[in-house]
Amino acid sequence: MPRFRTKPVRWPPPWVEIRQLTRVAWPRPGHAILRIEPMDRLDSASRTSPRTKNDPGDQPIEALEKIVADLKPAAVLCTILREDGGLAQGEDVERFAQQHKLKVVSLSRLMTHRLRTESLVHRVSEGDIVTPYGGKFHAIVYRTDVDSHEHMALVKGRIGARETITVRVHSQCLTGDVFGSERCDCGDQLRQAMQSISDEGKGVIIYMHQEGRGIGLANKIRAYALQDQGFDTVEANLRLGFKEDLRDYGIGAQILRDLRVSRVRLLTNNPQKITGLEGYGVKVVERRPIETPPHAGNIHYLRVKKEKLGHLLTELKPVL
Repeated sequence: MPRFRTKPVRWPPPWVEIRQLTRVAWPRPGHAILRIEPMDRLDSASRTSPRTKNDPGDQPIEALEKIVADLKPAAVLCTILREDGGLAQGEDVERFAQQHKLKVVSLSRLMTHRLRTESLVHRVSEGDIVTPYGGKFHAIVYRTDVDSHEHMALVKGRIGARETITVRVHSQCLTGDVFGSERCDCGDQLRQAMQSISDEGKGVIIYMHQEGRGIGLANKIRAYALQDQGFDTVEANLRLGFKEDLRDYGIGAQILRDLRVSRVRLLTNNPQKITGLEGYGVKVVERRPIETPPHAGNIHYLRVKKEKLGHLLTELKPVL
């Protein structure tokens, strides 16, 4: 058991006892749970000092609420426990909030709100690159306020603020984009999108740092090993403890906003990508399919994408 000593901290009201933990032997990482209650509800085992003469003892919780109501508006990020000591989740939290007339917001909803209302992306460098797949593009590298990832926009031509622009939002696939892995169609899609935008003379490639549908490179290689054992691409992610697709398109939408692109002609086979972008304020005027010829190495992968992830692919026999 960790050993720690306590010392009182002065903070009103006097009938609420708050103690600051000073670490003596505390394992890290870890966390402490702080409970603040009217003193008459604390049992003797919780008390480490006697009441003072100013402690009313039977003060209702509304007294504390009145004090808090006079403070600067703020929010609390906390862990709530059930009566049995287990972690409160979902319906437990909703019931607790209704009982105590509290507002509840999830981190995902807070993040969605910030991505819609704030600018969290910043240009850090830019310059031209020339490729075999569409010639010259103007490359812009972005960083964000919410993580350490870097993302890139490849821009072809002059972008007008009110135009409908052809856009490919492409999640990084090191194995397919760079090394030509035959397990997927990612590299073929990227090159086809670049060539298509070049032929049109105008458009944007958003290259997102979302390897392995958001699980990262190391876990993606672990998923490959599971696929070699007979699991498909969705089952492998689930087996590793992830959802089938962890990608989010809020940062991509912010990059498009920075480029003054609000209406897009989206190169995709994935309806979820349309929903994701429109959820962050990007209007998808048209979807253009971006299919590549299947081959023996990726046909099973493509069938799973169609049947389990809802991708709009043609001429593929059902896998289920």
